[in-house]
Amino acid sequence: MKKISFIIVGIILFLFIIISYIVFSIKFGEHMHISSKIEIAIPLSAKLESNDSHGGFHGDGESLAKIYFTYEQAKKIELEINYNKHWRKLPMPERLQECVSVYTEEGMNMPIIENGYWFFLDRHSDADNRYDENEMYEEKRASRNYSVAVFDSNENILYYYEMDT
Repeated sequence: MKKISFIIVGIILFLFIIISYIVFSIKFGEHMHISSKIEIAIPLSAKLESNDSHGGFHGDGESLAKIYFTYEQAKKIELEINYNKHWRKLPMPERLQECVSVYTEEGMNMPIIENGYWFFLDRHSDADNRYDENEMYEEKRASRNYSVAVFDSNENILYYYEMDT
């Protein structure tokens, strides 16, 4: 009888862990995905709005997320950005700004921001320097896979743009 009770408790615990993981992934998966790409920790309590058109051939598409921070969260984010050598002060290069400002699905877009920081990650398999935005313009590439983030210091908003072709 003890053995059966032990097995039942084990099964219930296992199911609870699986269900908790699924719920957590659904609720906070996007926060964690963005954090992993831009090398800063996005608080799970930060409000996130996003649109995503991925799902085409081989997952092609683009997505844009807008993350709103409280004043306290924004100060921590800005401190983390300042300690990361891959984040740079605005302005962003004009050619890259043109690439990220075209997304307009459902009224979301990345505006031109005056005061803040920007981050670029080339996710293409042929990238020599994943943080150099100029490599993606090379004609030898048949596709572009990159992520761009911009932190607006005045509004405490982080914009995250992802393109896969």
